[in-house]
Amino acid sequence: MIDPILQRFSAPYIERFAGVIEKRGTLLSLAAFLISLAGAALVTRHFVWAGLGVFALGVVLGALSRQPLDFLFAPVRSAAMVFAFALENPERAVSLIFLLLGFSAVAVVRTRLGPGLIGEGEALLLFVLLAFFPSGLVAYGAGILCFVAVGWATRRIG
Repeated sequence: MIDPILQRFSAPYIERFAGVIEKRGTLLSLAAFLISLAGAALVTRHFVWAGLGVFALGVVLGALSRQPLDFLFAPVRSAAMVFAFALENPERAVSLIFLLLGFSAVAVVRTRLGPGLIGEGEALLLFVLLAFFPSGLVAYGAGILCFVAVGWATRRIG
């Protein structure tokens, strides 16, 4: 939902560097993944906003790489950030585990059936909401939305 809008605005800038990105895309994708994990590590150490900034940088670099490898890294990157929030605030770990289960269901549908139900832009927006609202309600609500999206996609396709 948000990703196509971001891609439309960033396309002219990406096209300038397309040759360099194409030659080093796999390396860029791997670097983006590691940067995202570093952002998750910052969140676990209670540097939530710095961690989200580093994570966002990793997401942007992953999108720039345009590699199939990033397709595999995206769910792991999001799961690592949810886990980081659970470690950062153990009181809401149960709600975050529910969200992680929802993310896992979305990843299975994306891998098995093809449609991307939740993009990285939506996931990043969710993480910002999790930082602003530390109660478990945001995580439960997002988890429910994940399951609704999975049910909608499987019913529509199957």
